[in-house]
Amino acid sequence: MAYALVGWTYFTEWFMGWGQDSQILEQALALAQKARTLDDFLPQAHALLSLVYTWQKQDEQALAEAERAITLNSRISPARVPVAVKFPVRYISARPIAVQRGPRARRERAHLVH
Repeated sequence: MAYALVGWTYFTEWFMGWGQDSQILEQALALAQKARTLDDFLPQAHALLSLVYTWQKQDEQALAEAERAITLNSRISPARVPVAVKFPVRYISARPIAVQRGPRARRERAHLVH
């Protein structure tokens, strides 16, 4: 689980634009893959892979990882984000959240928080 959590840290750094390193997203991917290799039943690793693959425009891999994460834990909402945005017909129960970066995106998503 530690690899997945560190991977989420890298993904968050990249997503928020805090880091200057162009390899941050690749580091998140490598850590998520390592976490999945160590424990294929870890939904956090699959959810992270789904998000990274979505941003890399690898849609089929993103969908497969999101479906695996949701199968392992139906309450894992980060896995639903790329599915809801990219594949709304195939996964209708996810809330449609705009996947954008930066302050504007956070303001737009703020009204969706319960």
